[in-house]
Amino acid sequence: MAANNRRASHDTDADELARQIKQIQSDFASLAETLKSIGLDRIGDVSEAFSDAVEQASDAVHDSTAEARERGENLAADVRDAITRNPFRTILVAFGVGYLLARLTRR
Repeated sequence: MAANNRRASHDTDADELARQIKQIQSDFASLAETLKSIGLDRIGDVSEAFSDAVEQASDAVHDSTAEARERGENLAADVRDAITRNPFRTILVAFGVGYLLARLTRR
């Protein structure tokens, strides 16, 4: 159940990153249009440079997202294995954490 929550969280993070990339692309396109309307001679070069920068940023974010997702999946698998190997210890730890949280929230 926790692994599903983490996976959903990672998917949500990836969706948010994709939305932000699209927003950046839109902002660069808007900036390119503004420069074009000003009448700069080298708008083609500037637009191409912006496109390249956006593509590089998009690739970097995609790579980071994939790496983060892989690390999260590995962590979830490690936690699942630890719980399977030591179920009694897991129950005790969960109880202890719950007890501490209850004590902290009573104040």
